Amino acid sequence: MNVLPLTRQFTVAKKVSAHTVTIVPEANDADYTISLADSARPTLQAKVLGKNGEQASYITGKWSSSDLDIATINEDTGLVATTGTKVGTVTFTFTADNGTEDTADDVTGKSEPYTVTAGDSLALVIPGGASIVTRVNQPATVLWSSNAALMAPNKEFNYRIDLYEGNYANEAALSGRKPVATYTAGKDENSVRIGENVLSKLSNGNTLPTRCWSPCRTPTPRVRTSACRHLPGSSCRHRLPQPS
Repeated sequence: MNVLPLTRQFTVAKKVSAHTVTIVPEANDADYTISLADSARPTLQAKVLGKNGEQASYITGKWSSSDLDIATINEDTGLVATTGTKVGTVTFTFTADNGTEDTADDVTGKSEPYTVTAGDSLALVIPGGASIVTRVNQPATVLWSSNAALMAPNKEFNYRIDLYEGNYANEAALSGRKPVATYTAGKDENSVRIGENVLSKLSNGNTLPTRCWSPCRTPTPRVRTSACRHLPGSSCRHRLPQPS
C-alpha cells in the first residue's frame, strides 16, 4: 500500500504591535466645545497603528478622562458624558493594550482638549444611549447631567426622581398617578441608585416598565426640572429647569 502525504499550506499573519495611538479629530473646531445646555455629546474614536503606519494586530483598549468632575467617558465605547458638577477643560486618553494584560506594552494617545461650558439656558440632559439596563434582583443606576447648579450657584434645590409602573407616551399621561417609589438627589449629584428587586418587581415577563424622572424641585427657592428615563419604544417630554 502506498501512502501519499497530505499537506496543506496556510499563512500566519505577522503580529503588528501597537506603536502609536491617534484620536480621530473632530470635523470642526466648534465641536471641541461641549455646552451643558445642549444634548449632543461626542463619541471618540481611536486609531491604533504599528510602527510603519499599518493597523495594529490588536486595537483593543480603554478610554479614560483627565477630570471626572467635568466629564466621564465610557471606557469601551468612547461616549462622553458630562456631570454638570464642574466646567472647564478636559482631555480623553485611549490606552491600547496590545492584546495583553501586561501594562508594560501599553500605548496611549490623548485627544485635543474639550471645553465644557455651562451654556446660556437651563437644561437637563440624559446621556445618549443610556437606557436603564439591569439584571434580575440587581440594582440600577439613573444618570443625568444638568447645569442648574452652575446657573443658580446660590440656590438650594434637590432632584426628585419618581418611579412609575407602566409605559406612558408622555409626562401628561402620568397626571393623577402615584409613583411606586421616589428618590432624591442633591444639587451637586448626577445619579441615583434604584435598589435591588425594585425594577424586577415591576417587570412584566421580560419587559420592564417605563421609568420617569418627574419633577425635581425644592420648596425654597423653587427649581423645577423634569425629564424621563425610559426603555426603547417609549418617549417622554423633557421640561427644562426654571429657577426663581
